[in-house]
Amino acid sequence: MIMVQSRKEKAYKFRYNKLVRDRIPEIIKREGLLIQKKVLGAAAFRRELFKKLTEEVGELAEAETKKEVASELADLQEIISSLAACYGLKLSELEVIKRQKKRRNGGYDKKIFIGHVAYLPGADTAWLEYHLKDPKKFPLIK
Repeated sequence: MIMVQSRKEKAYKFRYNKLVRDRIPEIIKREGLLIQKKVLGAAAFRRELFKKLTEEVGELAEAETKKEVASELADLQEIISSLAACYGLKLSELEVIKRQKKRRNGGYDKKIFIGHVAYLPGADTAWLEYHLKDPKKFPLIK
């Protein structure tokens, strides 16, 4: 348990340096705290949305209850909506693309996990090029 001295005895300042939902500053101020904030330009906003996306994915991975998972998924949907808007995309457009990709490549219903892929001579070289062009994503096994 953290013991907090009275406000008169000590002031505390906490670094945020992160994008927050629109009403968070008003909520914090209502509780009597001071904030330093700024409104981001378009490029900085997109960068911060991507950081927020990573943050929320981490929180989702740590969620343990159905309620926590639902809350984190809702946060991710809000960020995805904001990112889509940044790029002039509508969620309905994303839904169409999602359905197309599911028809073409399937979904995740079968829970398939690939450990490795081996290229054999005579196989389609397009797959070889696909894997070789991204060594971070597909490291070569020696």
